[in-house]
Amino acid sequence: MIISINGRDTIGWILDETREIEHHLHNTEKWLGASAVEDSLTGYQCISGNGDYGAEVLLLDVANTPIETDKKFFDLHRIAPMTVSNANPYLLRVAWGNGTFAAAISARQYTTVPFVGTGLGSNVKGAPSDIICKRIPVGYKVWAQIKNGTNLATMTFLIGLHEYDI
Repeated sequence: MIISINGRDTIGWILDETREIEHHLHNTEKWLGASAVEDSLTGYQCISGNGDYGAEVLLLDVANTPIETDKKFFDLHRIAPMTVSNANPYLLRVAWGNGTFAAAISARQYTTVPFVGTGLGSNVKGAPSDIICKRIPVGYKVWAQIKNGTNLATMTFLIGLHEYDI
């Protein structure tokens, strides 16, 4: 008996998923800072609202991907906070799309990552946090915004991404 998943045979689907996971785990990672500069030590900075998300910050514009020639997709893999203005927990929301930020949020093309570190300012301690998101077509824009219990809280960070052939 052949079981199907989304109209495909189970074995074929499992093999495709296994290849994708293997590629993701053994892929190169690029770290970007402000203005999508590779290997930059100048981070992006987001500012929170008053217990709400602050204004969005453009992380990647349409011309920023692909980084490697002929890549077709990418995913944001990690965030590395460099500085935070207070010790309250943060939520980072990352959105992507080929239109506006509002359209991406409306289409639910976003993921959310919590960050609770120790230390303030450049003394923030903690390992990079994983970002779980779908593969995004190259040429899409990517935005971020933060939420914090303190108005005008800031977070400065770098982003890491993977790129894919298919």
